[in-house]
Amino acid sequence: TKLDLLATLVCGSMILKTMCTLIDNFGVGDGFLNILVANIAAEYAVVLRFIVSRFLGGHIAAGHLAGLAAAVALCVLASVWLTASTDNLPIRYYSREGEDEGDKEAYLPFKINPTGMQPIIIASYLLHLPSQVALALG
Repeated sequence: TKLDLLATLVCGSMILKTMCTLIDNFGVGDGFLNILVANIAAEYAVVLRFIVSRFLGGHIAAGHLAGLAAAVALCVLASVWLTASTDNLPIRYYSREGEDEGDKEAYLPFKINPTGMQPIIIASYLLHLPSQVALALG
């Protein structure tokens, strides 16, 4: 019934929130992000098993498999680069006329992607796109 479904969703959300809080309290990292990354990794394992079984069954050519591996590597490298990228913004200090400004230039490090999870999620969607297209086309 609808009430059972509602109760299940509420209980599941409460359990997930408790798990995230416990992970945060133990200092392992951000609990929500750890659970999200674990979910993505579990999906990768399922997709990898499917691709390997299709390759061993002769349904996927070696060239296509190499192209897929290159696309995966490119997505992973791009998401790591974007997550770790910073830009140094120059800080300009204004002084009165005649004061020594000094030879040092100060910079403010600015993270291009401050949250860190968008590239991983986008890469996950991009990696699932070929399998979804293949399933749609048969």
